Amino acid sequence: MDEHAVLDDKHQLLLCKTCGHAVMPGSSAQTHFSQKHQVKGEQLRAIADYVDVDSLNDPNTIEVPADRSEPLPHLKIHDGFSCDACRYLTKSQNCLARHWRDSKHGAGRPRYSCVQMQSWTPIQRARYWIVTERGNSNAAPPPSSRPAESAMDKIISESQIELQEEDMKRREHGNRQEGIDFDSTW
Repeated sequence: MDEHAVLDDKHQLLLCKTCGHAVMPGSSAQTHFSQKHQVKGEQLRAIADYVDVDSLNDPNTIEVPADRSEPLPHLKIHDGFSCDACRYLTKSQNCLARHWRDSKHGAGRPRYSCVQMQSWTPIQRARYWIVTERGNSNAAPPPSSRPAESAMDKIISESQIELQEEDMKRREHGNRQEGIDFDSTW
């Protein structure tokens, strides 16, 4: 089992070393290792013995570790972004720009920080937590990256201008059809 999977005793999760994520307990774990990694025979039976244990947690529902904690071994570390106005975490600059636009946090302050983070699962809408940089527990929270902020500010500004132009076109179109002389299509 040590070659493909490891049991995280603290969180009671089965971790796939190859994928760098937690695996669902039960028969889906056996399916994961047999189909995705072609594990067979004695190795698969050893994994099956662990996943049959009722004490394993579901990685989709277990609470995530605290932010700024040490990275957990065997889980992938992702470079990502943390919204400075709330706890929104993402790997995508586009998602961050959309979040900033939709949440209306306001302008005039740094919008995000570059962080390293982990997740139990690889799925979309993964629940991330921030980890210290590559295991450096004495490191201060990562500073905002000025060049990346400038690029992000540019993306957000362009998105806001585009939205304003669309609103203006929509209002102009609506104003053209209003008035006493307007014939209704109804």
